Amino acid sequence: MFRVTGLWEPTGGETIAAEVRRLKGRARDQLARTYDLAIDYLDGRQEDHCAQDLLERYPSSQSGDLGQRMYPFTIPLTQRYADEAASAYDRTVKRTLVRPDGSEDGATRQQTGELNRELDRIGYDERLHRADRIQHVIWSVMLWYSLNAKEKPPGLTVQTVLPHNDYPIVAADGWAGDPASPTSYSAHVVELFWAIQDAHAQKRTFGFVSRDVTAFFEGTPDHVDKILSQHPNPYRWHDQQIMPLVRWTKELADGALLPSGDPQIVFANRELNVLWSALLDTFRFQGQDTPVMKIGASGAPKNKVRHGARFPVLIGILESFDYAHSQTDYTASVALLESAAKIIATMLRLSPNDFSSSAPAALSGFAKLVDSLPRLAARAQRIRRLKSIEEEEAWPVIGSMMVHSGKLDRSVEQMRLSVRFPDVDFPRTPDEIAKQIETDIKHGLTTAAQIYADRHNVTVEQAQEIVAENMKRTHQAGGDAQPQPARQPGSLLGSLIGRRPAPARQEEITSGAPNARPAP
Repeated sequence: MFRVTGLWEPTGGETIAAEVRRLKGRARDQLARTYDLAIDYLDGRQEDHCAQDLLERYPSSQSGDLGQRMYPFTIPLTQRYADEAASAYDRTVKRTLVRPDGSEDGATRQQTGELNRELDRIGYDERLHRADRIQHVIWSVMLWYSLNAKEKPPGLTVQTVLPHNDYPIVAADGWAGDPASPTSYSAHVVELFWAIQDAHAQKRTFGFVSRDVTAFFEGTPDHVDKILSQHPNPYRWHDQQIMPLVRWTKELADGALLPSGDPQIVFANRELNVLWSALLDTFRFQGQDTPVMKIGASGAPKNKVRHGARFPVLIGILESFDYAHSQTDYTASVALLESAAKIIATMLRLSPNDFSSSAPAALSGFAKLVDSLPRLAARAQRIRRLKSIEEEEAWPVIGSMMVHSGKLDRSVEQMRLSVRFPDVDFPRTPDEIAKQIETDIKHGLTTAAQIYADRHNVTVEQAQEIVAENMKRTHQAGGDAQPQPARQPGSLLGSLIGRRPAPARQEEITSGAPNARPAP
């Protein structure tokens, strides 16, 4: 971290500041390499990394002719883990504006509609799903909120900032606040991109973000070569200027804005890539014996020629050759690699079956539930953190910008955001579905008409008429002239599972009670 007194003026103590910047730069360079590697693995860009790892570990095999080299083989373990673990935003999250006591009225519903339309327009859930996947690989990620001035009215925009591209600035008048919160710092310098000016020089572009101003400049994180533009910060929340940066962390961090943590899943993925590549290369060359020249002089030119399974050996009259071969237990090697993947899944609070290619699939929803219990526990922990970030940290930023753009009324400052994440659904067998329907109707949790309305996307009133007509036809076909009432519990269930419902008592039919129970 470096200190500033003005917008770009460094404080005194240049010798100490230079040492701090130098050491910080070294640490951040290593951090950048590690996190860039993690993002590449998350996005499926593994082949070049694997080829470099093979070159470092097996230099002689990689220096041969084309066709004789060890080729990289990669598995998307990091992607699979992120897809399985980052389930909070798989489906649309319900966001509602409510009064401080949690109640809703016409005003809150109107503002809720405006808010959700704007968030749907920018694909907010998809952006947060991306942030959630990144957090499962590295510790945190930052979202930078702003308004697109080119739109009329200006629309909300959100961009992702990786942690090693963020340089926080401590206030010059001393430390105050939570060191793990980005809002506790006076400003942030965010690296945006590299702009290549010519073949011999590169200029780095940064954004300076504070509560007062957002500026863009060229230079280094702690030195400005050229200021490109400055923009006053117009966003207010309860008459307080807000910081348009929100850090999304995997867990609540203490003591540091950027906790140190290695992406262990990426390192494990990298090791498995190397081992699989070596195993397949061994199989490739040991599947057929490799010819080797038998020449007495070890330094003879012909001894240095590489021969493969597809390349014949040209020998002279007095020369001969033999085959180099060995035996490898491929079955045991593959089993060892699969066991390693299962151990990794267990350590990451997933089911070992998630990383297994040979495990039997769960046959019922209950079996899937039991198989996913560790993942569900981890998800519940994550949702508590995400709910807190959305309601307490991101909402003031989004609300202030939408009020400034005119898409929300200033009255939303007196409202709070309530966020509800979707439950996890497990595929169920027809028997499990029938039992659930029977239980719900038995305890008055639903009706036949409601079930029909949900299945066929019609109103409950329409469903009542349809169910009544269906039951009338069913009983007439069975010789029963007395149809059951439309809302008789259990009537639809009896049809679904292939048995006739028990007749209701006459007083229940005449009373038309919605929760009347069939006679025993």
